[in-house]
Amino acid sequence: QQLSTARIELAALINVSPSTKFQLADVQTEALIIPEWEVPLDKMEMLAFQNNPDIREKLYQNRIGLDDAKKTLLRLLPGIDLSGGRNYDLNSFLDENRWYEWSATLSLNVLKFLSLNDQKRFNDANKTVSEAQRLSLRMAVLAQVHVADRQFFNSVKQFERSNKLFTIDQRLSSQIAERQESDMQSLLDRISQETAAIDSLMRLYQTYAEVIAAFGQIQSTLGVGIFSNGVQTKNLRDLTRTVGKSMHDAINGVSVNTELKRINSANARRRDLGEEPEVAEVPAVGSDIISLEEPDMRPSEASVTVSLNENRAGGRLSGTKFLCGTISTLASDRGWVKISAEASDERKVEGWLHEVYATMLASKCGTSAPPA
Repeated sequence: QQLSTARIELAALINVSPSTKFQLADVQTEALIIPEWEVPLDKMEMLAFQNNPDIREKLYQNRIGLDDAKKTLLRLLPGIDLSGGRNYDLNSFLDENRWYEWSATLSLNVLKFLSLNDQKRFNDANKTVSEAQRLSLRMAVLAQVHVADRQFFNSVKQFERSNKLFTIDQRLSSQIAERQESDMQSLLDRISQETAAIDSLMRLYQTYAEVIAAFGQIQSTLGVGIFSNGVQTKNLRDLTRTVGKSMHDAINGVSVNTELKRINSANARRRDLGEEPEVAEVPAVGSDIISLEEPDMRPSEASVTVSLNENRAGGRLSGTKFLCGTISTLASDRGWVKISAEASDERKVEGWLHEVYATMLASKCGTSAPPA
């Protein structure tokens, strides 16, 4: 069933008519290379938060919503109309036939002004909904990262099992063929074993396709593209060479290392300008260089605004401004951390926070982790 539609799907991907006849090059089993992937899960989460297009879209929507709220409040201000001019009249009986005039008009829409409180409540509710949507989107991206990571390693295990089974079936086929030639095994046994070897080969190709699909899902989830600098040529031969090199770099882990180095460089430039890095420092995979951040490289904040969940992984969401020196950890459960802190209005606040955001919170406050 899958093979019946595979040719049509491939024709659509390579931009040819579905009725076009083409033949794929035969691939030897020795050429089936497993992509290298040694990126830790926390670094994958950071990459996804940095490059995921859905998160980027939500950030832009939040900015647009903030601008719309400001525009709405500005419409409530009184309207001022200033006018002025220089006049002249040819009537000679006038005492002064040249004069200047000016006027100022102040207008206020009373109905809009009376709806000020409703508009403020609407803006606050819209902000709360936006924060909840952003949190749910980030949690969805986290889930996608974890699922993609598990799917890749599970597919690799399936491929390794299929490869071992194919090797065993090949050896059995060779032995039965030799025994059949020596009249020690029937021809039917040889045909049966060779059929099993063919089935193992097909299963090997299928599991390898699942490995490549899972690897592509990881690349898509993390937002790591194949072409880092785009394609500058329209020549088919050069394009083929570029695609081949890009695929080779992706399989060997070069592309993800390049992306990690790019993020580190961007964070370094932002720190030099006195700005907050978008994500934490991420060392390149396989690199012997470990980047250490001194405590005085980035000034700690006296207070931070944090959105806490009422329960672990759910419940009512509330945004509160904390004092950094009062944050403490109460509990930890399956990737979630319960923290307690003193709000800016001297209230004692408790709530649950995902460990990724707990790490970001500790980074903003200039500590290695929320104190226990």
